[in-house]
Amino acid sequence: MSSLSSLTLLAFITGTLLLVDANRVRRVKLINPTELNNSYFTEENCKPESDGTCLYTDACDCQPTLPGDFMRLKGYFFSPEHGECVQSKYGLEEGTCNRFETFLECYKKCERKLRRAGHIKKRKN
Repeated sequence: MSSLSSLTLLAFITGTLLLVDANRVRRVKLINPTELNNSYFTEENCKPESDGTCLYTDACDCQPTLPGDFMRLKGYFFSPEHGECVQSKYGLEEGTCNRFETFLECYKKCERKLRRAGHIKKRKN
């Protein structure tokens, strides 16, 4: 097999495994961010870098930014209190590292990474 075919096959298998892993995750909780216990959000450096990148191991502990009066973007964030990615009931503002457009993005960058590192326990389904 050529190296390009091998890489394509590897990418396909990796993508499939990620989807299977995410599929095992139960339905996403819908959370009102104003009812969260703020003591779980311990990270202070929560603004993205000038190039838009974030340090996700720490940013997963950032408090999500609540929406203003007009802008309510659908968003997911990692809740250290619940140990999983959740959806904001009222949307989230942009401008914090702990805000993701999709559940899968949140899962990959926070929940799965922290679970593998042993920082959060396996969920009961």
